[in-house]
Amino acid sequence: GYLGEKDKMDAIFKAVEDVIADGRHVTYDLGGSASTSEMADAVAKRAKAIIEES
Repeated sequence: GYLGEKDKMDAIFKAVEDVIADGRHVTYDLGGSASTSEMADAVAKRAKAIIEES
């Protein structure tokens, strides 16, 4: 992982997958109606939760 932050990198990738699978906060190009910042906020919140769970 970049600069030894593999756990954070993995959490971000998993968070993106989770947010897309959930479908509530995805952008138009992914079939949703959220803004880019709304999707980014959802990914950040999910990544934080994943890191805190580990």
